[in-house]
Amino acid sequence: MKRKWFVLLIAMLLIVVPVFMGCAPEEPDPAAPEEPEEPEEPVEEPVEAITLELADTNAPDHVLVHAGDMFAELVEERTDGEIIIERYRHGELYGPRELIEAVEMGTAAIGIQHVAFVGGHSPALEFISAFGAQGIWDGTDHYHRFLDQPRVQEIADQEFEEKLNQRLLAILDYGTSVFASAEKPVRTIEDYEGQRARAAGTAQATMYETLGTDPVDLDIGEVYMALERGTIEAFCTGPARVYLDGFYEVAPYITQDFTAPRLSFWLTINNDTWADLTPEQQQIMEEAAVEVTEFAREKATEDIEYYQERLEEEAEEFVYLEDDERARIREAVEPVMYDLIMERAGEEMGQELWDLMEEAR
Repeated sequence: MKRKWFVLLIAMLLIVVPVFMGCAPEEPDPAAPEEPEEPEEPVEEPVEAITLELADTNAPDHVLVHAGDMFAELVEERTDGEIIIERYRHGELYGPRELIEAVEMGTAAIGIQHVAFVGGHSPALEFISAFGAQGIWDGTDHYHRFLDQPRVQEIADQEFEEKLNQRLLAILDYGTSVFASAEKPVRTIEDYEGQRARAAGTAQATMYETLGTDPVDLDIGEVYMALERGTIEAFCTGPARVYLDGFYEVAPYITQDFTAPRLSFWLTINNDTWADLTPEQQQIMEEAAVEVTEFAREKATEDIEYYQERLEEEAEEFVYLEDDERARIREAVEPVMYDLIMERAGEEMGQELWDLMEEAR
């Protein structure tokens, strides 16, 4: 009997012990390496686009309107949409005087600034833009040689930086200037005499006053009505603007007097806006500005020829001033314009600019 119970006890132990052993926790294998956790993929934050305004005050289809559009497209494309340029054309946002102040204050980021009204803030810039030496240039090549001197560019950069809180991106070719009259064509210096003429800025007004006109300060948007009402009898602007705005209808006697073979406008950006851009974005803007400068020069040359031909067809008379009359103009205005830049810019700056002009002949 005892043997039977002993066998039964052994049998029960053989069943129970393995069950308890199976329930015991497994000891970790010290030799087995831990499974590494998969690293989380970094999530790139989307770059928020910067929107900047670019305003101009030029007529539709003018070279400077196309230059502004080109600059905007190049910057947007090359920054992959990080910078969006909103275009405001033909003075829809600001007039030429107001645009200078808007970019200075930062209420507009970028502007294509008017040659004459910038001159009201800086006589040096008025000289560099061609107006300050109007009547003295030999021609387009002379002016471009002057403009392309590194020291001229350096002076322009400094003037915008110190006086207008703006960074100069590009000096843009506007084209040439013509003298349009409601009364008579100008063939000699004597024909300027007595005409009340709209002139843009101090330097241009001084030159035409020397030739015998009575200068009147008007924005270009006021000129058509002023001619209709007889408030003025003549005015100066580019041939493209005369044609595109229909000025030849009220001032049908047009003279290419070659006093300003080329004029320059300014593509500028507010200093604080510029400082907020990354170095890469700044470089893209600078490279785009170089391309736009070259485009404007080429397009302005084409447009001068095109619009002068259109005006020859539409105007009552289109006169190209003879070389001997151009020489008489220069003889009359050169001492006056020299005194003007000395007085307005100071002798040191005035003399340096004058010498740079002479060196470029």
